[in-house]
Amino acid sequence: ASVLDDRPVLYPAAVLRGLVWQVVTWPLANAPSFGAVWSLAVFWWAGRELERDLGRRHMGLFVGGLTLMQSVLAIGAGYLLRSASAPALAGLSGLGMLLVLVYIAEHPSRPFFFNIPAWIVGAVIVGIQILSGIFTRSWVELLVLLTSLLGAAVLARSLGLLTAYDAVPWIRLSGGRPSPRGGTGN
Repeated sequence: ASVLDDRPVLYPAAVLRGLVWQVVTWPLANAPSFGAVWSLAVFWWAGRELERDLGRRHMGLFVGGLTLMQSVLAIGAGYLLRSASAPALAGLSGLGMLLVLVYIAEHPSRPFFFNIPAWIVGAVIVGIQILSGIFTRSWVELLVLLTSLLGAAVLARSLGLLTAYDAVPWIRLSGGRPSPRGGTGN
């Protein structure tokens, strides 16, 4: 066992060696920094906004589902692209970004910074992430990002968000088609 096995960071190879807690602990792997504080603030803000739409119970399912989904995708991408020993997920930034993007997809015309429509901010966020992955040749991160975007949309739709997007499939999670508003779920 290496020193890295004690960290909450998700290493695909370590998870398959039995360190399964990394599947759920990677969002806690935030080194003290301004970036970590910013990620926490973004996660809190977007989470609070989505919780208003979803309710507390469904929000918990959403965050838990996103965490597990990203873990599975990172492990699969790590092995598919032969970089399973590299760290695949760490910190709240990726999870917070997905929450922000789902919020933007749910409310695309809401004004953001300087009255810029939310959908433009979302397009810039996704564009920067994709270009960053391409330029740094971070293929695992890029594959996880793209599949996470799809998975987050399906999960959000399945819990009652993104109902304006008929092209987004949904999964029956409890009894029927998702309602236009996720319900209180408290």
